[in-house]
Amino acid sequence: MEIHDDGNGIRVAWVDPVFISVFYGKPTVAALDFLSSMQSQAIGGEGVFANITILSPSSGLEMGADARKRAQEIQNATVERRVANVSLILGDGFFAAVARNIIAGVQMFAPRRHPWLVTGDLEEALTFLSTALTTHGRPMDRPRVEAGLRSLIAALK
Repeated sequence: MEIHDDGNGIRVAWVDPVFISVFYGKPTVAALDFLSSMQSQAIGGEGVFANITILSPSSGLEMGADARKRAQEIQNATVERRVANVSLILGDGFFAAVARNIIAGVQMFAPRRHPWLVTGDLEEALTFLSTALTTHGRPMDRPRVEAGLRSLIAALK
């Protein structure tokens, strides 16, 4: 697994068939452009994939209107091939719980063509991704994906 870092708040990695993004800074249009470019390179032109975004409430989750618009464009560009989306919100305190609830609320009212999960539990996220990908004929190497996620999470500390 190769980790790419824009140096301004986002790291991404591809552990086929899972695209991982980690926001350690405020989500900006520039960070999202970087994510989009790296995601396009990683997923190629064929096949389904799943997406997991790791967020730490301490990174500042607020997103400006321009960044929200760019995030929606990225979601729309891959909707036909994405079979699952997970938001893994790290932490177990009040702010992490609030962040999970806000993101789940947004997801609940957004038009979706694939299953989604907002959680703070890595095992739950892995099980969800594995089930969704297997259902679509593209099983994931769970130990490899877990190792990638743990590596990216460790880099946040």
